[in-house]
Amino acid sequence: MNFNTTLVTGLFDLKRGELDTGFKRPFSQYLQHFDKLLRACKNVPMVVYVDPAHVDFINIARQGSVGTDIRTKSADDFRKWFSFYEKVNTIRQDPNWYNQVGWLAESTQAKLDLYNPLVMSKMFMLNDAAIFNPFDSENYCWIDAGLTQTVHPGYFSHDNVIEKIEPLLNKFLYVCFPYETATEVHGFKIDGMNKYANAKVNRVARGGFFGGNKKILSQMNGIYYNLLNDSLSDGYMGTEESIFTLITYTNPELVNVEMINNDGLMSTFFEKVKKLPIPKREVSISTVDVPEGVEYFQSEKEVDMNKSGKGTNLYITCFNIPQQLQLLLDSIEKYNPELLTSTNKYLIDNSIDESTRPAFDEIVKKYKFELIRKGNMGVCGARQWAAQHFHDSKAKYIVWFEDDMLMENKNIICKNGLNMHCDNWLDKCIKIIEEEKLDFIKISFSEFFGDHHKQWAWHNVPQNIKNRYFPDGTHKMTWKNSGCIDGLSYLIGDVYYSNWPSVMTKAGNYKIFLETVYASPFEQTIMSQAYQIMKKGRLRSAVLMASLVNHNRVHHYAKDIRKEV
Repeated sequence: MNFNTTLVTGLFDLKRGELDTGFKRPFSQYLQHFDKLLRACKNVPMVVYVDPAHVDFINIARQGSVGTDIRTKSADDFRKWFSFYEKVNTIRQDPNWYNQVGWLAESTQAKLDLYNPLVMSKMFMLNDAAIFNPFDSENYCWIDAGLTQTVHPGYFSHDNVIEKIEPLLNKFLYVCFPYETATEVHGFKIDGMNKYANAKVNRVARGGFFGGNKKILSQMNGIYYNLLNDSLSDGYMGTEESIFTLITYTNPELVNVEMINNDGLMSTFFEKVKKLPIPKREVSISTVDVPEGVEYFQSEKEVDMNKSGKGTNLYITCFNIPQQLQLLLDSIEKYNPELLTSTNKYLIDNSIDESTRPAFDEIVKKYKFELIRKGNMGVCGARQWAAQHFHDSKAKYIVWFEDDMLMENKNIICKNGLNMHCDNWLDKCIKIIEEEKLDFIKISFSEFFGDHHKQWAWHNVPQNIKNRYFPDGTHKMTWKNSGCIDGLSYLIGDVYYSNWPSVMTKAGNYKIFLETVYASPFEQTIMSQAYQIMKKGRLRSAVLMASLVNHNRVHHYAKDIRKEV
C-alpha cells in the first residue's frame, strides 16, 4: 500500500487504575486496545510515544509493519515538558473550577495531575513528529491509543480508511459532534467558550483522531498553543477537545469539520470514510526518480515549461515608505537601467498606511509599473503571489526584489572581496542559466545575515534530512563546478533558495513554489522545500561569484508591523 500519511500515537500510565471513582480504568485495558490498534495499522507508518518500559511491547505488536518510529518519554516528563503544567495544576485544585458541575470533582481531569498535561500535549507531539518526519510523509494524524475500545480495528486493517481519508487532510481535520449546553464543555465554562469562539458554541471536536497536511501543521500548532495559553491564563480549562473546538470557530478557513452523531462515537466517521474511494495520486515532477547515472533530470513537463514564454517579469515589493522604493529605483537607473527597460515590471504594494498611496501611484506612473494591491500579503506571501502570477504569465524568467535590495557601483566590493557591480547582469545570468541548464541563479554571494560559504538550508530542514546529508554536523557549501560567461563567473552546487534576488526559470519557479503550496510560505519553509528537491536531483542552482545586491534600508518602519505571510 502506498500511504502518504503517518499516524502518531502515545500511551502512558497515569495511574488511572488507582482512582476510587467511577472514572477508574486499569492500565491493562489500555494496553489491550493499544495492541489491537498497533497491529491493525501495520500498513501505515506510525510514530509512537511511550515509556521506555513499553518499547518491547510496541516492537512485538508492530512486527512486520511498514515502519515504526518509537519516541521514549516517561509520564513524569510531562511535568516539565508540558509548558502549562503549573497553570493546569492550579486550576484543577481550585474549588471554583471543579465544583462548577457535579461530575467534574471526581473526573480524571481533577484527580490526576498528569491527565490534562498529557491530552493537551497531543498537538505538540503531532507537530514534533512532523518535524522529525521519519517517513517523509505529507500528512500527519493523531490517533488515540485506546481508540479500538469504540472503533473496530477492521476499519484500519481491511477498509483502508487512512488511505481513503487523505482528501480530507488538505486542511486540518476535526471530527465534531453536536453539543448544546448551558454551563461548560469538559469543564471549560460556556461563557468563555463563546467569548473565545466569538460565536455560540454548539459542537465539540473529538481528540481521538485529528490531523492534516504537514504544510499547515506548524501554523495550527501555533494557533493551538496561543489559545491554550490565553484560556488557561484567564482561568478557563477543559481538555484538548475544548481548544480544538475553539479552533473550528476561530480559523474555519484552515479546517475541515466532519460531523458525527450526538453520541460522539468516532465509528460513525470511519464508517463514512470506509465508503469513500481510494484517491488517485498524480506523480509530481519533483518526486520523479532521477534515472540511474544521471545527476540532474528534467521531466518533459519541465522542458515544455522552459521552452514557452518570452522576456522577464520583474517584481518589486514595497511597504509604507515610498522613499525607500525610490532609493532602489534610483540605484537601478544609475547602475543597471536595462533592468527597467527590458522587463515586464510589477510593483506589489503591501502598505497598510493608505496616506502613502499617492506617492506610490506617482512612482508607478513614472516607471510604468503594473500596480498590485491586495492588502498586506507580507513579504513571503507577496513572493508566493508573484510565483503564481509569473507561472500564469507569458514570461520566461522571473526576478524578485524587495525595496531595500539596491544596486551598487563598480568601485565597491562586498565583505567577501567580490565585485558588487556588473553591467547588463540580467542578460548574462540568462545565458548562464541556458548554458548550464539551471533552475535559478542567485545574483549575490554575500547576503545580509551570511553568505554562500555556508549551507543555510541546514537550519531549516527536518532532522531526518540533517542526519542524512549532514551526518557530522557541519554544513559548509560544496561546489560541483564553476564557469564564466561574458566575464561573469559563477559556482554550481546545492545553492540554497532565499528571498534575495535570483533569476529563475518557469520550471524552477513551479517546483519551488507551486508544486507544493504552503498555507504559510515562510522563507525558511521554502528554503527547506527547495533543498530537499535538490537532493532528489530535481533542482539545479548556482550563485554568481559577485555580490550585486547592496542591502540598504535607509528608511525604517516599526518592526512590530512587519508581516512575513
